[in-house]
Amino acid sequence: SEGTIFTKNAYKNFDAMTKALDGTIVLDNGVMAGRGEDLASGHRAVNETLLGFFSMVETTEIYRLTKGKLSTIGFWRAGGQRISLKDLMEKVLRDQLLFPSWKGMDGMYLFVYGNSRYLFGQDFAKEWVEKEFQVPLHYTHKEGLSKYLNTGLMITGLGDIKEKVVAAPEEKKESSELEKLLGDIKPL
Repeated sequence: SEGTIFTKNAYKNFDAMTKALDGTIVLDNGVMAGRGEDLASGHRAVNETLLGFFSMVETTEIYRLTKGKLSTIGFWRAGGQRISLKDLMEKVLRDQLLFPSWKGMDGMYLFVYGNSRYLFGQDFAKEWVEKEFQVPLHYTHKEGLSKYLNTGLMITGLGDIKEKVVAAPEEKKESSELEKLLGDIKPL
């Protein structure tokens, strides 16, 4: 299909492209399709993630964290009730992160903006991340008056993306008319 050809070409040049950049944030819009989203709602979710994340995290901070690395982001807006930092992170990891795998990561950065009275369990969440993912959780909270907790998550140093690039879809070989006819013949 045409999409497979585009994907194959993108993967073929991915390594060369990322070496020329200071850092790369990878978003896989196929993740949204895998969650049952149609194309329009998937694009809307990606745009909301980009707008939400980049409006709450300083550009210089993003540059510093992604420098020389492959990274991905997620964003979620929780509101109205108290929530543990671990539950907040699990929600972002499970439902809002726009890359299907983050094995081999070297850093996890959580940015929360909102009223701290709606958030608890910061120490437990840090311990959970270190135990579950073998990386420290870098946590930044900016106090706000809103009842909402804007949550941005960045994962840096995506190690397994190279495997994903190498495992790019194979091009389908077009069969000649003769091969198609021979394929239809059943042996006696």
